[in-house]
Amino acid sequence: MGRVAADDHVRATMAFEHFRQKGLEYFVCDAPSVGRYSPARASAFFEVDRQHGFPCNLYSQSDNKHDWEIDHDDILQWLSTLPRPLALFDADPYPARQIAAVCDWNNIAVPDGVAILSGDNDDLLCSALSPQLSSV
Repeated sequence: MGRVAADDHVRATMAFEHFRQKGLEYFVCDAPSVGRYSPARASAFFEVDRQHGFPCNLYSQSDNKHDWEIDHDDILQWLSTLPRPLALFDADPYPARQIAAVCDWNNIAVPDGVAILSGDNDDLLCSALSPQLSSV
């Protein structure tokens, strides 16, 4: 049986190039353990950043939750330790939307302070926010 799959390395390269075109130099990645593609996408993004000489900080939930709900306080604490402007690649649009909401609730400017790019597209989730989320 055949299968069509996206190339995570190409996706990561496109995300990296998009962020670099915006002048961003500090990269982070969120890859929730519940996303079936998250580990591969995070690994690819991390590797592309490293190959271009940029460090990439990976977010991991402190309480090892295995559902789609993120710990808002933990995300805020993590974001508060990072320099701005920040390029944040999220493997999936649902947690990307949640991170954007945490930024909004805490007056962290998106995209000027934290530029968020989702590694997958969901028209409803990406367009339901203001500003809308971009995706690869």
